[in-house]
Amino acid sequence: MAFGGAVGTPPSALLEEPWQPFGVVDRSSFVNDTAIDFVGSFPTLHAVAYRASFAVLGHRDDARDCAQEALARALLRWNGIADHAQPWVARVATNLALDSARSHHRRAGRTAHDAVDTPARIDPVAEQRHDLVTALRALPRRRREAVVLRHLLGFPEADAAAAMGCSVGTVKSSTSKALDALRRSLGPDWKWSD
Repeated sequence: MAFGGAVGTPPSALLEEPWQPFGVVDRSSFVNDTAIDFVGSFPTLHAVAYRASFAVLGHRDDARDCAQEALARALLRWNGIADHAQPWVARVATNLALDSARSHHRRAGRTAHDAVDTPARIDPVAEQRHDLVTALRALPRRRREAVVLRHLLGFPEADAAAAMGCSVGTVKSSTSKALDALRRSLGPDWKWSD
């Protein structure tokens, strides 16, 4: 066999049948139930990941990047997370967005409040988002995850617990402590307006 045909086969005959580099390959062996399940869940998971990332970053392109990375990680771990995929993807996307915001802050070498003409100074929603991200970053990881899953993304306690790998009681406790810390940090009159 030379390139899918027998030695001496005229080139025109090679074009008539598809070339198989390693002989005939059954492509169905590459697709399994796991991949089909992930593909079926993809639109919903992408929406969750994008929403979580955009809520933290406020920038569409950066949110798309975080959502894509979260979904790539979800695919690699699909067998272990399929039963609680939405909150897991939301948690990963949120953490990626917070990491992205942190690295952007480091690259800029200053905070948005230090600049005179930044969008945070012009747009009150951007300023609120900046304040919220700063306060969320100050929280311990488990508390941050709990409050984002429960209040920013609206997941039920059981789904948040499954995503975080803890009990519902831990989610309740972490959420309560996180909200107390956010109230202290942002002030009692702080309200999200979008």
